[in-house]
Amino acid sequence: MGPGSGRPPPPVKSAAALASLLDATELSVKRSEAYHAAENLATAYGYYIDEFAWDETADIFSRNGFKELSYVGAYVGRERIRESLKRRYPNPKSPDFLTIHQVVQPVIHVSADGRSAKIRGRLFQLGGPAKGEGSWISGIYENTAVDEDGTWKLSGMDLDYIWTAPSRGGWARVTTPPTAPQVAMTKEFPPDRPL
Repeated sequence: MGPGSGRPPPPVKSAAALASLLDATELSVKRSEAYHAAENLATAYGYYIDEFAWDETADIFSRNGFKELSYVGAYVGRERIRESLKRRYPNPKSPDFLTIHQVVQPVIHVSADGRSAKIRGRLFQLGGPAKGEGSWISGIYENTAVDEDGTWKLSGMDLDYIWTAPSRGGWARVTTPPTAPQVAMTKEFPPDRPL
């Protein structure tokens, strides 16, 4: 009974009971805020990636956070993440290119103290150029988020691709496993944690 249970708390009969109830209520609110902040970060990340907004993407990471860049490795620290994105994708988004980076079915576990959260979400992405071949991509995100100086930030991001397929045939007609592309940036800007 009490905060979060849907039932009214028992009558408060002492100052200690009131203090305990207030502490429990404050913690419940803090954990609820953490849950929603973690979900919002996952959604914001998808939006920024779709828009090729690399500065905004980097800005949602904590100072010492890490991001695994697919087929390259993990970059540690907000500024290393920023630079890795700009080097991996140096060209602006083409006006006739569509990508929809959906992070769906999030499972969020907030820490007992409400200061961090683990986020597991499914990636469902589609995209491609106008009048060209598009693609479907699916994967699993394993992310973490933290309260950094009063602002929620991603502190870790790992994406494991499950499948990828051309839009014309779909995943059901894929007969060969995907191969990782060679990414030239690893020689000039090596990751902090190679794959």
